[in-house]
Amino acid sequence: MRAGDHCIVDGQQSISRQGRVVERSRICAPLNGWVSTQRLAPADDVMEDARPPPRSAFYAGQRVTVDDRAGRLACRRGAGWRVDLEDGGAVFVEDDARLAPAPTPRSHWLDGVLEAIASPAEVFLLGESTHGTKEYYALRFELIQSLIELKGVSVVAVEGDCVAAARVDAYVRGTSSDRTAEEALRGFTGGRGTTPWLWRNREVERFVEWLRERNASSAAACGFAGLDLFSARASARMVVEYLELVDPPASRTAADRYGCFLAASEEEYSKACLEDARADARGAARRVDATRAGCERVLAELQAKRYEYWDLGDAERHFNAERNAEVVVSAQQFYAKRLTEPDVTWSVRDQHMANSVLKLRQDLELLRGAPPRIAVLAHNSHVGDGRATASA
Repeated sequence: MRAGDHCIVDGQQSISRQGRVVERSRICAPLNGWVSTQRLAPADDVMEDARPPPRSAFYAGQRVTVDDRAGRLACRRGAGWRVDLEDGGAVFVEDDARLAPAPTPRSHWLDGVLEAIASPAEVFLLGESTHGTKEYYALRFELIQSLIELKGVSVVAVEGDCVAAARVDAYVRGTSSDRTAEEALRGFTGGRGTTPWLWRNREVERFVEWLRERNASSAAACGFAGLDLFSARASARMVVEYLELVDPPASRTAADRYGCFLAASEEEYSKACLEDARADARGAARRVDATRAGCERVLAELQAKRYEYWDLGDAERHFNAERNAEVVVSAQQFYAKRLTEPDVTWSVRDQHMANSVLKLRQDLELLRGAPPRIAVLAHNSHVGDGRATASA
């Protein structure tokens, strides 16, 4: 017999008497003690299922309820879970459908945070040291729900694309054709410097569903907005489509000025700027500046004709067009320098997100007559105070 062979001890076929030879010494595992190799015999071939167990939406250590009994998930066993109940017992659950996340009780830290917030506060910066950590999402959304209900937060602004967030905003306000939060979050796609799972995960889905249900029964609706600049192409299209409704000639002019994004992707524009700079640095700089000036003119004309366009359309839609035009201006600077001056792009992005918060606050104050309270969700590197920490 060889190491690794399945074997039978004393000719018994029972599971307790089967094992595997570990080494040539007289050890046979998982049997306890020493056994003579003369007592071993080859076992029948064992068909082992190498397929991984089904994926679960739950995780070890999570507080759950099982048939109205509270407990905590101890460990995964095949396709099921062992649950340690709070009453001291334990059960094995084979079907995840029997499990439900237990509501997190209001903890003393949350009470302390809410009590420490000054009444005049209007912008709440909620950071995280990583992207994608389940516990950070759960804690932040627990805090945000309290800020919405107790502190009057009326907008949740995230480190995400402006256009994708607008789709979620329509869903939570009940004006979208999306049927579920999962569908509404599909606008957050990968590429262009971001990742889909940043906002397309179960914690965000649960919060978005909660926000939709809450808005349906509340006179003071809370919206959802994006602060980032990675949606250059989609934002350019949105501006052109809006101008087509209120000013067709201006729409055609904007389409011409936005040609670098409407005709190619953001990544292709970055590569083209790099190749152009290698071939003719001065000429490339002039062309980048000309494109930037064109994007800035579209924004300036939108702002100059704000009240004229209001009479032709909807004020909120106009503000949305202005914010998307600002995305294009910042994105043009970001992607033009992404491969030629990468160190500069970080400042461009941070400055854009800061300005987006200020712009959002200004627009909503004009629309509603009072300054809104905004909760901002972003990485510590964007919302942290650089004077207070050496690292995010």
